[in-house]
Amino acid sequence: MDVETVRGWLERLDYEVKDEGPKTLRVFPRRPGAEALPPYFIQCSEHWLMLSLLPVLSSRIQPSPELPRRLLLLNRDMRIAKFAQGSGGEVVLCAELPTESLDFPEFADATERLVKYFHHYHDYLASP
Repeated sequence: MDVETVRGWLERLDYEVKDEGPKTLRVFPRRPGAEALPPYFIQCSEHWLMLSLLPVLSSRIQPSPELPRRLLLLNRDMRIAKFAQGSGGEVVLCAELPTESLDFPEFADATERLVKYFHHYHDYLASP
């Protein structure tokens, strides 16, 4: 999948897009009143798009000891996207989309779903 197609789709969804590298885009909401997001990246390769919000929790938040269990519970009920913990303990929300037959509606669903999941589950994950 080429980066320019993904950029066009993101602009169609009213996101601002900046290059982070030759195959990586940084995504920013452009809508008036849109809530802030953690850094949102889309990495493009020949066969996959990787959408990532990271870190989901601020480093100022002391996560609950229940965080791993909470992540598993949420992942069970989520479609397309999943939470994960990185090697440094940071929480990431990501989705992988195969590019073979990817179309705009499928891309739009995954892109918006990550944002919705972040806003819907953030307080639950951040609670002690």
